[in-house]
Amino acid sequence: MRPMKLELKGFTSFRERSEIDFRAFDLFAITGQTGAGKTSLLDAMTYALYGKTSRLNRAGRDLISQGATGMSVSLLFRAGRDEYRVTRAIHGSTATACLEKLEQGKWHNVCGTAGEIGQKVERIIGLD
Repeated sequence: MRPMKLELKGFTSFRERSEIDFRAFDLFAITGQTGAGKTSLLDAMTYALYGKTSRLNRAGRDLISQGATGMSVSLLFRAGRDEYRVTRAIHGSTATACLEKLEQGKWHNVCGTAGEIGQKVERIIGLD
């Protein structure tokens, strides 16, 4: 699995919309001062893929930035020759999740429920 692009808003320390495009890099390092949010970026990728983070052992509303009303995380990634986009969001009391696959230049839904998405991601990338 290769991360291609990460977008997040309202996720832990990332209150404002942030975007990281990894596509231009063959190799990259995440650097910064203590508390800058380096590990939160990895947590965001994990949350997008699985709907929870192992480091914080949290999911859902616990990951929303303090004072924010919601959050969203989207990860574009490649597995083999296929490209996928997984998005998870919480706004108010509503949580949504979506897994899409790029086919012939168009995004197509792969499956619907959060549980199905987690299982499908595990099969796609081979990691739980």
